[in-house]
Amino acid sequence: MPDLPPPIPSLIERSLLEKTCLGPKTTTCILALLPPASGPDAATLPPDATAALASLAEIREKHNERGGKLFPFFSIPAVNEGQGILKDALKLSDKDIELVAINARRGWWRRFEGEGYGIHSVESWVDAIRLGEGAKEKLPEGVIAEEEDEKVEEKIKVEEKERVVHEEL
Repeated sequence: MPDLPPPIPSLIERSLLEKTCLGPKTTTCILALLPPASGPDAATLPPDATAALASLAEIREKHNERGGKLFPFFSIPAVNEGQGILKDALKLSDKDIELVAINARRGWWRRFEGEGYGIHSVESWVDAIRLGEGAKEKLPEGVIAEEEDEKVEEKIKVEEKERVVHEEL
């Protein structure tokens, strides 16, 4: 039996999702939006979800072994409230799994629309994103999280402008 690659990291909290992939300065991330787990132990995923996660883990491992640079992959479980917000904003279905690439800094996203979630079709999609091929859609308003630092900086700028205006009068 071959060694299985380690699973891709999971972002369980909305704040981690926003900080890692939906911040205004974040670059490309591949997100596997998982359905709610089911089964007797409530940890069983549908076959398509399992296949997609295995393909992403294998692709990541392949690039790590050869020292290649590749954008991060994350799974987003249904318990992460950010997943529902993201699915609604991108108008995604509630099927077994959705794979999306998001680049918040450049304001685009791309959905996986291949046949099945086998290694070859997922890897072709990842390679197309890596090479900048294919159509990208514009991220809708409200998907990109505002950074706290930016909010504070804006507030300081507004206060400075008000102070200058008052001093001039």
